Amino acid sequence: SVGAQGVMQVLPATWAYVEGSLIGHAVQHDADGNVEVGIAYLHHLLGAFGGNERLALGGWYQGERAVKAAGLFKVSKVFVANVLALRERM
Repeated sequence: SVGAQGVMQVLPATWAYVEGSLIGHAVQHDADGNVEVGIAYLHHLLGAFGGNERLALGGWYQGERAVKAAGLFKVSKVFVANVLALRERM
């Protein structure tokens, strides 16, 4: 409902941030590009949170600034737990 797109569910503003600030070039708006942008952003979040996967995933869901300012929201904790549980099933 917030406009996330593609396999990685990237928001348009996040896509623009990744292109402009993280990788420095335009990325094709297709499935491969969506994964490239998603991975670049997740890599950034892992660095921003010192490798803490819970906080990085929370930053993906609620926004990096919001996590840094207020910690994980209750709804974000559920998202993070679901993602990590899915990873364990793989």
